[in-house]
Amino acid sequence: MKKIRLTNTWKHAAVGIAVGAIVSLTQMLIHWIDSDAIFELGWFSACVFVILAIAWESSQVWKRWLDSAVDLIAGIGSFLLALWAGGAI
Repeated sequence: MKKIRLTNTWKHAAVGIAVGAIVSLTQMLIHWIDSDAIFELGWFSACVFVILAIAWESSQVWKRWLDSAVDLIAGIGSFLLALWAGGAI
């Protein structure tokens, strides 16, 4: 039986958290400057991040499909978690 090795899943999660924190802080800053602003970055950035993450993973070799799937879940999940923790979504 072939052993499955996940190579860089923690890096995907770290990037997701970092980008999610930046988006959340940007939205907080916009609402701090103008509290009446109807400007939501959360769901728009979530859609863009998902599209870019899938495009990035699909440009790599899909032979390791399980590694790619786990990387997508780690990156997108941590990004959405950071947005939720920051109040952006």
